[in-house]
Amino acid sequence: MTVFFAGNEVELFTSFNGTVSTNANVAISGVNRAGVSFLQLSQVGVINFPEQSEGWVHFRHSRINAVARTIRTPALSLRNSSDVSLVDLRAYASNANDAWVSIRGGADVALPTGSVRDVDIHYKIAASGGFVKVYADGVLITEVSGNTSLSSGAQTVSRMRMAGLDDQNIGTSQNLFSQFLVADTPTLGARVHTLPLTVGATNQWDGTPANVTGTASAGAISETTADEEISFTAADFGVALQSGFALEAVVLSSYAQALSGSPVTKVQGRSRIGGTPYSSGGLITLASGYALAQQVMAINPATSASWTVAEVNAAEFGLQAKP
Repeated sequence: MTVFFAGNEVELFTSFNGTVSTNANVAISGVNRAGVSFLQLSQVGVINFPEQSEGWVHFRHSRINAVARTIRTPALSLRNSSDVSLVDLRAYASNANDAWVSIRGGADVALPTGSVRDVDIHYKIAASGGFVKVYADGVLITEVSGNTSLSSGAQTVSRMRMAGLDDQNIGTSQNLFSQFLVADTPTLGARVHTLPLTVGATNQWDGTPANVTGTASAGAISETTADEEISFTAADFGVALQSGFALEAVVLSSYAQALSGSPVTKVQGRSRIGGTPYSSGGLITLASGYALAQQVMAINPATSASWTVAEVNAAEFGLQAKP
């Protein structure tokens, strides 16, 4: 098994539990380096997630250096498995920061102007009683209710499709997306904070990952002996949570592949609290090519309660090789 940690970083999801009314209410300081940039229409990316008929999608959108043309294909769309769209984010290039939301059965509605905006979409697909609500910077800007069923018959959403701008006049047009969250609970006010990792006290694996700052390539580590473990110390979170915010989860992300002939075929997430190891999440079966291996730790396994900033700062996170 060979593993590249995704930037050698651990992500912290924070959520806001109070009443959201203005951008100031959902602002929280932090650093997020994860994201994806699309420069032209031919660069189309798809994020697949478990099918669900009701859910929340959160992302941060930034559009800069636009060309004065109208996009033909949505910059981002929320779709079902048959690739039928429910919600589109379309970028109109009349100025550098225009963006519009289009919901099936509704009209185009302008997003607030600005180079960066946080977008939350709450949807329920149903022939009656369905709805789609779109929030920008925590404020509801448009909604459609009633029949939100998809014409293809696949009544669940399971993917986001992203693209750049105009395919005929690319110029310096650019769409930036980051902080993707897909959840069955409200994502309003959710943020992603990325913490660099350094090798911790336990390192039974081969190789030492580079200390990545968000722009360099991650170092590869490998292991062919079952049950051996590697741990990392996360850089201190470094911020006090605002009133009403809570740490929703700690997420350890890596890209891993199985080595031909190796007895190690799976990986198990691990955390160490006060030196005691805990298994985190289920076993992930590795493929022959690199694929995302992600462990979501919603609670501190030592306390069976939500994480605190101090606990994250003191903990170690890592992986265990499994047969």
